[in-house]
Amino acid sequence: SASPWIGGAAGAAWATVFSQYAALWMFLRWFKTEPGRTRSRIAERMRTSRRSPNFSSPHAPPPPPPTAEKDNSSAKSGGSGSGSGKGKRKGPPPSRGFLSGRFSVLDLFRLPDAKAVREFLPYVGPVTATAVGRISGYLAMSHVASSALGTIDMAAQQIIFSFFCCLTPVCDSLNLTAQSFVPPIFSREKRSRKRADALRRTLRSFLGAGVVMGAALVGLVAMIPFLGGFFTTDVTVMSQVTTAIPGLALFFALSGVVCVGEGMLLGQRDLKFLGNAYGAYFFAVPAVLLRLKRRALAGLQDVGVGTMWKTFSCYQVVRCAIWVIRMAQLQRRTEAESEGDAATGEIVITEPLGL
Repeated sequence: SASPWIGGAAGAAWATVFSQYAALWMFLRWFKTEPGRTRSRIAERMRTSRRSPNFSSPHAPPPPPPTAEKDNSSAKSGGSGSGSGKGKRKGPPPSRGFLSGRFSVLDLFRLPDAKAVREFLPYVGPVTATAVGRISGYLAMSHVASSALGTIDMAAQQIIFSFFCCLTPVCDSLNLTAQSFVPPIFSREKRSRKRADALRRTLRSFLGAGVVMGAALVGLVAMIPFLGGFFTTDVTVMSQVTTAIPGLALFFALSGVVCVGEGMLLGQRDLKFLGNAYGAYFFAVPAVLLRLKRRALAGLQDVGVGTMWKTFSCYQVVRCAIWVIRMAQLQRRTEAESEGDAATGEIVITEPLGL
């Protein structure tokens, strides 16, 4: 369309907005609908339609509401099925339907209570610093590409950044999973050798998954030259895209370990360290990239999109090293605390972790 409101970049922006609201609607529907409720309603309507063929008539009485006899009988049978509680669900409750009867659309416009604010307040600073620290580097790269590089490098940067945005969420899943696994270890186990061993096993498992995921992403990055034809037919642009692949591959090779480190540190509530680290990244990464811009404008260095991504990958190397050192430090501290408590005989925990 030629309209400035719905065509071109504006149309893509509107599509993004609509997709966000569609995702919000899907999540709310999932959280507010209990499992089996929709199917039971459909089945009840089908049974009612068989019993009353003329229920659609305006003079016919409405179909009776669904009864809870089936639910009550299933609850009774579930409570007496095993006799020892083996039939009960283990682990966290399902997410579907947990807001049923406890949420309305108006709740989105109400302020949270003071207790909820106090619970989430310690996470606001580190999480905000993490997001802003990441975005500052991306904005600095876009600024350098648009102000100091040519149109060919700008086009190559757009293609590379598109692949980057598609592959980054793959490793972010490790971050979220680690945040889910680590807090129960602290909540169910006090300072003990058992908790230290559980943290060590969890860390090793996640690091192994991070290495495997990083290798898989490097393989996907290696396919960019073969997929570039879907984004451009300009050979010169594709040659510039190829120069950025080494830096992009190095970045993604360490992304799994970096995301695991963030998740483990957040799970152990090392919030002050994360906030300080990303506060430093917020200023350091743009400063280094802006230095590239000054050297490019002064003619002191031939700066292209490949040089920019190699510089950005150095930031990933530094971040990975810092996370690994910090995780090792926290692990040693946890083991030292557990050994000290075991020596004094203060803590004895017999409940299994179930990991």
